[in-house]
Amino acid sequence: MSDSTLLQSPLIELEKSGRFQWVGDTIELHQSPFMGHIRIRGDLSSPLFVEKIEQATALPLPASCGGVSFGEDLKIIWISPEEWLLVLSSESRVGSMIDRLKTRLEGEHIAFVDTSGGQTVIRVSGENAISLLSRGTTLDLHESQFLVGSSAQSILFGATVLIVRVNSNHSTPLFELYCRRSFADDLARRLIDSAQLIK
Repeated sequence: MSDSTLLQSPLIELEKSGRFQWVGDTIELHQSPFMGHIRIRGDLSSPLFVEKIEQATALPLPASCGGVSFGEDLKIIWISPEEWLLVLSSESRVGSMIDRLKTRLEGEHIAFVDTSGGQTVIRVSGENAISLLSRGTTLDLHESQFLVGSSAQSILFGATVLIVRVNSNHSTPLFELYCRRSFADDLARRLIDSAQLIK
């Protein structure tokens, strides 16, 4: 597991300049840089695998394309028919969670990979959040199509991202953008520039 005390936020230059704290009347941008990210691979057709994952996380394992299960301080996001992303509130929880999963799933054909150090999360909210994101992706993010608890992998302003819709408040919809650290600064600058064009 990466040590967050030795890491810098991938948006440190923007944060120092104050640009990423920019909040408009209808769009807010924030970063959650040091969350825990665990890639899980396993067999959804195995009742034991599904049961033990649900016991370890206290969440149902999403079985359908783009599904998301939300907990108080963690979530599980469907990535593919045999892969999920488990997101924890802090990197410091990754080691104990992997140990718990390994113990419960001993003997099962599974894989766990800590990807925390390579990713960050940008949160986009506000009345015009959908308008902003729609400038950079071909996905239809309207609330009638992209429901709360939905996720999709896409290209956003040239960066590969995983987009998750977190809430259904029409006036302040909230999306989480999961992206590689190496793409984060460029993506954030494009979001800021595009947001400033929305009236």
